[in-house]
Amino acid sequence: MTISQPTIRKLFRDHFTGENPMRVPVEERKELGKTIQQRIKGLSDVSIDKRPYVSEKDRGRLVCDFSIKDHRSRYYSYSNSFRLILNEQGELTISHYVSDAPVSDIDEILSFIAACQEHIERQHILKGKRKKIRDFKAQAIIAQVRNLAKEEKFDFCTDKDTVKLKLYVKLSEKECIELHIPFSKFQEILPDLRAVILSARELHGKGIKFKIKSIQSYRHKWITPDSET
Repeated sequence: MTISQPTIRKLFRDHFTGENPMRVPVEERKELGKTIQQRIKGLSDVSIDKRPYVSEKDRGRLVCDFSIKDHRSRYYSYSNSFRLILNEQGELTISHYVSDAPVSDIDEILSFIAACQEHIERQHILKGKRKKIRDFKAQAIIAQVRNLAKEEKFDFCTDKDTVKLKLYVKLSEKECIELHIPFSKFQEILPDLRAVILSARELHGKGIKFKIKSIQSYRHKWITPDSET
């Protein structure tokens, strides 16, 4: 689960006050890095990058890099990686792409990591709830189509993503119509679904074929209701 940049910025504001930034001589940065690594290496789902890529400019100021992992994901997310580095004033900062914040105490880092892990856990819970709602809506749509298919004698199949159910209704042995039903408009569309399917089958039976395409794909002059020619 990737933590978004706006969330990172908010967590930076919440956990790094900047009231008394840690000032560290450059020659002591490695020792500080070891101390921080000792504090965080025992935390679950936190890894320390032993060989981080560092530009020539930052090489002499790097303290350490660490990442917050999501044990439920099979993929590593570079978006959850953070860098502890000294700024030009010798202050310890934590950075994440275009965001950074001054660190006043190592405990702030630990508090920030805990908050990130809690956020990831909440996102998984919300994701699970949204999936249950989508599955419920998909089942309701499929149940209605199944009843209609029995009455009107046609084959169909479905697929779905996170925002819509894709309904494929067979019109002939070689053709089908593909309908996209957004879960957000589930209650509005469901009462009209029967009419849409029956109309599509009727038009196809009369030899009328149709496609829905983007207006941008046409260069023709459009005839409006007020056109004289």
